[in-house]
Amino acid sequence: DAESEELTRSGIAASADQTKLAAIFLEQDAPQMAEKLLKNSLSLDPNQANAQNALGAIYLAHRKLDDAFIPLGRAVQLDPDSSEYALAFDRVLLVRKQYQVALPFLKSVEPKFGKLPDFQFALAVAYFGANQFQDAANILENLVLSNPRRQDRVYFLLGDSYFNLGTYDRAEQAYRKAIEINPKDSNYYWALATLMRKEGPDKLDEAIVQLKLAHQYNPDDPQISLQLALCYESKQQ
Repeated sequence: DAESEELTRSGIAASADQTKLAAIFLEQDAPQMAEKLLKNSLSLDPNQANAQNALGAIYLAHRKLDDAFIPLGRAVQLDPDSSEYALAFDRVLLVRKQYQVALPFLKSVEPKFGKLPDFQFALAVAYFGANQFQDAANILENLVLSNPRRQDRVYFLLGDSYFNLGTYDRAEQAYRKAIEINPKDSNYYWALATLMRKEGPDKLDEAIVQLKLAHQYNPDDPQISLQLALCYESKQQ
């Protein structure tokens, strides 16, 4: 650490070397030192796409969304053929809930990256955020056929899309599939319980079962306990 601080202060190390050293610090889970190195490296040479992207990723991980926006966008400008940089920039747009900005951006890079499963999922998230639930569902239905990473997340968003469309039978199927793939995520049980309550009092017992499972995997969430109490209160009435 002392050596890297000295290199930063003295300016002896070239910008590319500082960027490489920052990557090592990131691998060692030392983002503060990596951030210092990257900022100094970019002050020497701002036209490093990898450094811009790495700095933006650090800001994004720490929810510094305004700070993340500029370097992630600059990385895309410097290397428009990188799917990694395009998806990282889209990620900050989605976290900032700028869905109406994310959609045209994704459409503009779709000819290059449209076949990538990660791109398809990002596009579905943008459609969902823009309340275009049918478009999101259409993409996700095709995406599950390609065996993407984190299939549970795909099915969960598919369930949310059908829930918002009022297609409750398909929403239930998707939520149950997400649970089957990843039975330890409390959010999936919560979503299924919400759907059961939406369908009427005859599904109240099933909602309670799902909320109990959600509580099992996330016992510190007060909202789960509250909804369980409300369900029991509804049963007594």
